[in-house]
Amino acid sequence: MKLLCVFLAARAILDSDLDWIAWTGCVLMATGVGMNLTVIVANRGLMPAALPYHQLSEDNEENYTPFGPDTRLGFLGDWIDLGRYLISPGDIVLVIGAVLMIANMAM
Repeated sequence: MKLLCVFLAARAILDSDLDWIAWTGCVLMATGVGMNLTVIVANRGLMPAALPYHQLSEDNEENYTPFGPDTRLGFLGDWIDLGRYLISPGDIVLVIGAVLMIANMAM
């Protein structure tokens, strides 16, 4: 996902005919990444997730921390339940920006 975002941003920057859809997509993608980075930095390098610690898999254990009383900026963490996945508000903003960028490239 991050590689796709970097590709889309590079494509938009190199494209000399940027219109408002492309700029909006770039701004939204940067905002989504910034939201995720802010909550990760505020929680000592870990993304807070709305899961008990015992439900974190070994693969995700080193990247996530469960919500707790010491969680900072929890509203920016992974708490939106999509069934099998938890996503953050920053993920939603980032995806909306990526969709705008893809739509702009398809035009």
